[in-house]
Amino acid sequence: MKVSDEPDVCSACNAETIGFDYHRQSFAVAPLLPETMSAQTPGASAVDLSPDRLEACCGYQTSEDDPCASLAALARVSSARARAPGAREGAHLANNDNVIGLRDLKRDLKASSTAPRYFVPSVPLLCNKVVSTCDDMPDLAAPCEGTVRVLIIDHYDSYTNNILQLLQGVKDDGEGHRYPEWKAVIVRYDQFSWDQFQTDVLPHFDAIILSPGPGRSDRTKDFGCNADLLRTVNVPVLGICLGHQGIATAFGGHLIEAPDIIHGQVSEVSHNGKGVLRGLPQLFAATRYNSLLVDERTIPSELELTAWTYDPESPSTRIILGLQHRSRPLFGTQWHPESICSTHGREILRNFRDIVFDYWKTSGSHNNWTGRPLSKNATIPSSLVRSGAILGDALSGNSPAQAIISKEHSSPAYRVKSVSLGTGPEARDVFEKLVLRRSLDGEVWLDSAKSRDCHSRNSYMASAAAGLYYRTTTRTLEVVQDQQLKLALHLETSFWDWLDYFQSSLIQGNTAALPAESLGQVAEVGQPLLQVGLIGSLGYELKSESLPGYSPSQPRSEQCRDSQLLFADRVLRLDHFTGEWNAFGLVRVGDDDPIGDFLQLTRRIGLAEMEFDDWIARLRARLSHDLSESRLSPASLPTFVSQDNLASYSRNVGAAKEAIRQGESYELTLTTRFEADHPTEEDPYRLYLSLRANNPAPYSAYLHFPYSDTVILSSSPERFLSIDINKITEMKPIKGTVAVSPDPAEDERRRLRLAADRKELAENLMIVDLIRSDLHNICQSESITVEKLMHVESYETVHQLVTTIQGRVVPAIGSVKVVERCFPPGSMTGAPKLRSVQILEELEQHRDRGIYSGSVGYICASGTVDQSVVIRTICKHRERLVLGAGGAITWLSDPASEWAEVMTKANAVTKSLPGPDSSVIEQSPPDMLSATRSANTSDYDLHDRVEPMSSPPLTSPRSRKRRASEGPSYFGHRADNAALISVK
Repeated sequence: MKVSDEPDVCSACNAETIGFDYHRQSFAVAPLLPETMSAQTPGASAVDLSPDRLEACCGYQTSEDDPCASLAALARVSSARARAPGAREGAHLANNDNVIGLRDLKRDLKASSTAPRYFVPSVPLLCNKVVSTCDDMPDLAAPCEGTVRVLIIDHYDSYTNNILQLLQGVKDDGEGHRYPEWKAVIVRYDQFSWDQFQTDVLPHFDAIILSPGPGRSDRTKDFGCNADLLRTVNVPVLGICLGHQGIATAFGGHLIEAPDIIHGQVSEVSHNGKGVLRGLPQLFAATRYNSLLVDERTIPSELELTAWTYDPESPSTRIILGLQHRSRPLFGTQWHPESICSTHGREILRNFRDIVFDYWKTSGSHNNWTGRPLSKNATIPSSLVRSGAILGDALSGNSPAQAIISKEHSSPAYRVKSVSLGTGPEARDVFEKLVLRRSLDGEVWLDSAKSRDCHSRNSYMASAAAGLYYRTTTRTLEVVQDQQLKLALHLETSFWDWLDYFQSSLIQGNTAALPAESLGQVAEVGQPLLQVGLIGSLGYELKSESLPGYSPSQPRSEQCRDSQLLFADRVLRLDHFTGEWNAFGLVRVGDDDPIGDFLQLTRRIGLAEMEFDDWIARLRARLSHDLSESRLSPASLPTFVSQDNLASYSRNVGAAKEAIRQGESYELTLTTRFEADHPTEEDPYRLYLSLRANNPAPYSAYLHFPYSDTVILSSSPERFLSIDINKITEMKPIKGTVAVSPDPAEDERRRLRLAADRKELAENLMIVDLIRSDLHNICQSESITVEKLMHVESYETVHQLVTTIQGRVVPAIGSVKVVERCFPPGSMTGAPKLRSVQILEELEQHRDRGIYSGSVGYICASGTVDQSVVIRTICKHRERLVLGAGGAITWLSDPASEWAEVMTKANAVTKSLPGPDSSVIEQSPPDMLSATRSANTSDYDLHDRVEPMSSPPLTSPRSRKRRASEGPSYFGHRADNAALISVK
């Protein structure tokens, strides 16, 4: 055998070397050695490289009959997996006598029938200025031990936090101690200046993940300084979606509009098995959210294509899904490994972790000569943890010293007492005779009018002891008792911060609530129970104080109150399963009344012990009688008229689709308003009786706020958020709605169509991933599970696609903060949440949604919470009745179908008509739909776009064989939802 004398070029610095290039990856190859090779032989390795061992360890099959096939297979194996023990790290091996050119070696092997079959790939073909390439993997004999400190740079995406679930691995140090494989901090891309980032942030991290996000990576306002980071910073980087596109554009690549705009759908990924894709099967399922793609024709020479799929409508059109740098550890995935329906996300992050370890284990110019082992339980400065987008308490799962005051308060000012009243009258009769209009401050009935399962097992009713009202426009909080203003505060902090303090310190901190075993009911996991506490509404416009990065684009025109909460110190509960009534009262332990004092009330909060006994005695006496006499009769609901019609709503759908086409959003929950007059003499409670009869729902509710002359009449089927006594939170988003048919056969067909509808499934999946991300703000990441994914639930008038998601709230986070960090409900915004809200404000002409799209429910003195999403709800304010309705707009949306869905939802509540001048319009093709209104927010402008270049479809050099007649299945392989089997 002869050594090749043809000069090759070092793949990193262009120095001349001798070796071979296999699939654009340079290796120097050691000589072939017999099975009895000695570790003392220069370039040899004592590692067992028999064919069986190679197949087991490397995943590549070898052949005794075809030495060339063995050689080609081993050439794919990263050199670090079998690096010679005596070889100097980073040595330039071109002059080593043991280095052989691949072309000559293969020729000699073919000519020799006695050639040995085992060989060792040595170090990569690099000079001593460079240690390793992006494809290097750790030595088999040196496992990756230590904690990787990773910085996740968020682009205000609503899926970024889900990456944390892929970073939950732990290791054993061999001495019985466990340490995390990762420690992560999430920061916003615009949080630091470039200079500050380089000096104060970057030195504390071993790796970076660039998150998904809306917008374009070639636009600084969407991608910040990340292009500079990619071009200049020596640290391993994984880019996801927008981050992946940024790797291309940072080095000169261009973006184009995707031939198959996909959001919330699953594609099959083909790949070359390199870098972060090492060891993954072909055609694995991956969830995509992208309108733009990297133009394959413009992929810079520094980058190589690693993953792709094909357009289901044009099987020869290749879609670029993965890139990596040829000589630096930069990797990109167009798909979202963190999605609930993506597979092999943990393996991708595990491969990235291996690469990070290999990168830092030696010093060289590639890492600024700062090679260092990664320590176990490595720390990140607390200042960076505190400045992260997710607070340290939620990231660590640990309760800090300033945790909320324990419920086992040493000297509580109040305690909750409960008494069983036995079975009794119907809920409606009790409410009318014992609660309705018994307090000047109002009353509430959380009415499970449609009792179907544990979510709607209980109904609650209460009269108010005081009321709290808040306006975001003036930041004014009003405290009211007996319809008299007792206190008006201009808040210097946010309303959420004030409410969190009031709930955690004043209510929970001073109240000995009943333990679970004393509540007279065994609740299922995630199902809370109310004792006493705050009951009311949180309006959609409170988003201005809960959404990070939000700023209003223009002053609000309406001055309505955005939060209306009643404090209930006496509550009645009806168990629909058993028919049993229970009474709960807040009893003062002594003379102190810290809640009343804090609110400056004239009438004390809570009851004295004797007052509680008297109240129970009166209840028993009343409930022993028939209360059904003189029932109030329902009043007919008026006909509502929309502010939109088919033509105007279709224009908004078109503008929403244009924003989606340009990559600004994945999904937009577009809404409209229906209105009707309300005569002053008409009792709104009688309207509610009609509503609960026509459209009973698990979260039906009647709430009366006399001070603001507001009444909420709700028939909501959707839970927003709950927290049970053990701090298990549950969210149940609804996306996908069809009307019930009176014909049983047709009704069943509708249910089945909904369960398999591509658009509706995509809508639901997008919100599921958004809500999972929201829960990372409040829960321990490893505790977040999807209990039920996209199940069809049937109600009186509609079938709906529902998902159930649970997680365990970090002990340090109070109930109000849980609601704040998830508000507004993701099912009412779309995704990503912030950018979608900004776009929707423009499309809806800055009309306040008010109570609609917010939440209604309670925050209990025990810390439990149950809030429903305000949909299928009429709000009476003074002489006007308002009903909101809408739906999620995706790229697959048809304007006429979306308008029909809006009308279906509105008519499920009451007779509703489109606005005047409604007419059927000719539907434009999706690519002709354009924005009709210019946005003028500081962060978003519907027309401020770098238009993607137009180009013919990209085709692969060979046509892919696929089941074209079957078309794409939603979850990757077939329509049997095979990708969902891992969901709990």
